[in-house]
Amino acid sequence: MVFADKLQRLFGGNKTPQQTVTINNINITGSGLNIDGVPVDMPTHISALEKLLGKPRAVKYKTREENMEYLEQVHGKVMIVNRVNYAWDDLGLCCYTNNGTVLSAFGIRLSKQGDEYKHYPHSAFKGTVTIDGKPWFGVMNSAEDKEVFRRLELDCYSIVGEYTDPFDEPDSRTEKSYSNIEINLKQ
Repeated sequence: MVFADKLQRLFGGNKTPQQTVTINNINITGSGLNIDGVPVDMPTHISALEKLLGKPRAVKYKTREENMEYLEQVHGKVMIVNRVNYAWDDLGLCCYTNNGTVLSAFGIRLSKQGDEYKHYPHSAFKGTVTIDGKPWFGVMNSAEDKEVFRRLELDCYSIVGEYTDPFDEPDSRTEKSYSNIEINLKQ
């Protein structure tokens, strides 16, 4: 699909059932995401991603009472009302919401290895991921190591690369050692 078609979908309507979406490049920058040349500011409304990526699979969550106080401290009172996570299974992409509509995080599945959650995409992302135009692995490999993931602070975003096996020796990690990358607003 060409750039003009993606802009048409973004501003002119949802993808039709006959269209197959292919995403070739996601660039993470200090101002948000750039998905095949289309800027996506974060936070964003789920409808903007639906126009660009198509209709996702939705997984609803009920927030347990013991988690509600913490989540409300982090995200604000009444912001945790309808937690829904979305997955574009064929694209290897997902996002998380606290209210069903506004993204709190965006995820890129790099590998089918590692943790399995019901909201994770069924397949890995097949395109190229860059951070400020540089290959993601080199950038994340130099980020702060937190034992089970690496974290990179980039302007107002926190980028987390999760390991498939946190017990691997840090010096032996390769691109295949990461299961996903998540982009969140800093808390």
